Amino acid sequence: MGLFSRKSSNPFDTPEGKREAAADAERQADGFRGKGDIAAAEVCERWAEKARSAADELDQR
Repeated sequence: MGLFSRKSSNPFDTPEGKREAAADAERQADGFRGKGDIAAAEVCERWAEKARSAADELDQR
């Protein structure tokens, strides 16, 4: 794999990896909400949305 290769060994660089990361962030958000930490839950939810959006973008390439 060269410096400018499109392939990555990072599983989060795939649409599936990004969707898994989004699902993890949503689970964390649920946990934070359960503890009453709304601010942290909202951060996780925004991150999950960004990860899903990035996965959709990768799907369209």
